Amino acid sequence: MTLKPIISEPTTSQSSHPEQPLHAQQSHSGQQPHATERPTRRWLLYGIAFLSFFDRFAASPMLVLMSVQEGTSLATIATMIAAYGIAYGLGQPIWGILGERQGRRRALLIALSGTTLTGLATILAWTLPMMVAARTAMGLCVGGLYPLLLTLIADTTSLAQRGQAISDLQASSALGTTVATLVAGAIAAATNWRVVVALTCMAAASCFLVLYRQRPTDPHHASTENVQALPFLTSLRTALAPRPLALYTLGFVEGGLLLGTLTYLAPAIEMLGVSPRLAGSLTAGYGIAVIAGSQLNKVLMRQLPRLPIMIAGALILAAAYFIAGLRLSIPTVIITSVLVGLSNALLHSGLQSWVTEVAPAARSTTVAFFACSVFLGAGVLTSLTAPAIAANRYAAVFLITAIAALLLTFALAIVASHFHRRQREESL
Repeated sequence: MTLKPIISEPTTSQSSHPEQPLHAQQSHSGQQPHATERPTRRWLLYGIAFLSFFDRFAASPMLVLMSVQEGTSLATIATMIAAYGIAYGLGQPIWGILGERQGRRRALLIALSGTTLTGLATILAWTLPMMVAARTAMGLCVGGLYPLLLTLIADTTSLAQRGQAISDLQASSALGTTVATLVAGAIAAATNWRVVVALTCMAAASCFLVLYRQRPTDPHHASTENVQALPFLTSLRTALAPRPLALYTLGFVEGGLLLGTLTYLAPAIEMLGVSPRLAGSLTAGYGIAVIAGSQLNKVLMRQLPRLPIMIAGALILAAAYFIAGLRLSIPTVIITSVLVGLSNALLHSGLQSWVTEVAPAARSTTVAFFACSVFLGAGVLTSLTAPAIAANRYAAVFLITAIAALLLTFALAIVASHFHRRQREESL
């Protein structure tokens, strides 16, 4: 079924329907953003995306080493990592609101400077409570980077270019994930885990300096400073309207199925007798698949509407976990990690692009709430499945995830159909 393109209103609304062909889409502001940003600016944004995911995923491979080097228990280090994750996810609405009030670029500068300072505090912490507090604060600052990047790219690209730009952004974040998985543990073993944090600090400081020197020099880029922001309550009401809430719900479910269950792939291989370091390397296929899948997604978006691409991603996710659930072995888990990465490239990037369009007047807040819902979904699923994982029932968890992913495909179609019907009614 192919639906006719929906033309958005020139100044106040924007199509948020995922079946809209890219060649028919226009910028929500009624003006065409630049076809391309300066290469240094675009690559800077991709570098920040790499940085944010490198720091987020560097802790897991260093878990045991951190415990040994700090002379404390694994439970204490796990608590610190959990606190970082909570601050990373729950702090994102704060950054969204800050992006609406102070402008995306200024909020991004604050997040980068905060990442640098809290990273230094983590490195210099001489007591365990100070280290936990500093690392938690660092999670809060790092968590603001990716949603602000996503919003900034949405502000400075047309709808036809946005999906491809978001795919490239996702590839950069996946590269950060992969590199962290492969090298963070090795660096920590050869030196100290604080050296890895120091790398994040230096990268954040460098990105801050480059971004600070790249002042916006044209009207469109200047508009991303958002000097005429919506009143706080108006922005909040816009971001919590029924349509954005529907996407937050999809993000919550997708976050649980995609990111929540993903954390169990390496432990599942370890249960089969593989060393932790080798298990991390074997599941690094996830990040490589995201990078390759993002390039495939760019090709598909030129030919197909967004909805069938997202549904294909959900079906691939279901197939991935059916493979691991029906026969749990090292080869099947490796295949699953690759397919989950491909699913991420097709499904998650589509939802990210969709959420940038659903409430353009409060885009920064909307994107931040969506990101928060994804991380909450991952956390909730991890908590719910913890007893099964403790009993080594990995196959059962993977099968349940596969069935839920099938249900997600129906939910995507229902929500998209509702969006299309409402838009058609509003256009009459």
